[in-house]
Amino acid sequence: MGSQKQERHGGNRGVYEKHRGEAPESVYRAVPDAQLTVIPIEPFESGATRLPPFGREVEAAISAGKNPNVYLYAGRDSWQQARMRVARTSVGKTLLLPPGEDPNSYRWPAVPGGVFIVGIGEPRARIFALAHAVVSCGSPMAYAVHGNNEALVIRSADWSKARAA
Repeated sequence: MGSQKQERHGGNRGVYEKHRGEAPESVYRAVPDAQLTVIPIEPFESGATRLPPFGREVEAAISAGKNPNVYLYAGRDSWQQARMRVARTSVGKTLLLPPGEDPNSYRWPAVPGGVFIVGIGEPRARIFALAHAVVSCGSPMAYAVHGNNEALVIRSADWSKARAA
């Protein structure tokens, strides 16, 4: 996975780890003793045309030249969590996979900085499918914290080539 640098940050009792090599330098996590799995994937063409809830606002923010910090909610209480984030932050920073929906049924906005997935009570396979769909639609990576201290980074297989250009 490349080298890892661990550092303590401020008064937080957790260890912040910065992962270099496989994961982008901007990926930080504050999950003590978490296991990080980086999975390069080959994007696929889903053919989906409809945007997910709040997708129009995210695309508008990107079109306006912003680089939004986007959270994608899925699973238990996802609508409530998404609405709370919209109320706390400016619009264009939230996406939602409605419960029971197929991640491949949406055309996910291509978020330049990647997407952070919050999958409350969702199985690992569903989180992976969601991350795969997001990356296949053009986001360079999807970062998800899942279950018992496991973090997933799903990125395009050509991510390192794109960064070098």
